[in-house]
Amino acid sequence: MHETKASFSQTDSSSATHASTPSGRGETIVEIIPGGAVTGTIQPPGSKSLTNRALICAAFASGTSQLTGALRSEDTEVMIDALRTIGLDIGVS
Repeated sequence: MHETKASFSQTDSSSATHASTPSGRGETIVEIIPGGAVTGTIQPPGSKSLTNRALICAAFASGTSQLTGALRSEDTEVMIDALRTIGLDIGVS
């Protein structure tokens, strides 16, 4: 089983770094600083986009993740197949 640990905290927007882009417009750059372990429960609505994002988050999490109420669609099946291809053990019921 694939084990990856992901933990992130976001800097306060007031301390975000601003950089100029070639077009001259400012671009906000947000620095992600590793923090503690991320734990919690989310219940996304039936959305293929949110389901795919939750699958990606679960792929980076350590241990076992369970998605309840995830949307089953062609796009989410493709994502599941892609994650299995890189070695993740994904069960669907």
